[in-house]
Amino acid sequence: RMFERIINYTPHDVVLLDGKGNVIHTFKPEKRPVRMKTGVKTLAKFDDVPVKQITFGEANLPQPSGEDPTSKDYKGRYYIVSALVATRHPERTDFLMPHDIVRDEKGVVLGCKSFAVVAWKSNDEALQLSTIDLLNNWVNQNRVM
Repeated sequence: RMFERIINYTPHDVVLLDGKGNVIHTFKPEKRPVRMKTGVKTLAKFDDVPVKQITFGEANLPQPSGEDPTSKDYKGRYYIVSALVATRHPERTDFLMPHDIVRDEKGVVLGCKSFAVVAWKSNDEALQLSTIDLLNNWVNQNRVM
């Protein structure tokens, strides 16, 4: 099944919802989520309000399988990561980030209706889009009702 090949490296459950808000699948988090190293320094102050610079460093990334995730024969894994991690590593076509977030009336996240991959216009946008097409096909073929 496709969902068995998707591993959640965020620190919380990722709930995939259908168009009506029904739960399709809940991805439980791994014990050690992917985190990026950060640094903070104060650059200036406007009156008494500090303006800080945040630098983002390396992350404890899962190792890629060595296979091409856009191949129709790909049998490797996909990894759910934060948008920050995914955008920092656009070369990782096996990284998925929750997208089309659904919230309740108080703004609490209930889940997501899709996953997204990063596509920079200056990079291999066609490669990223083919990954999306493959994932859509697999999800539709392996839908859990």
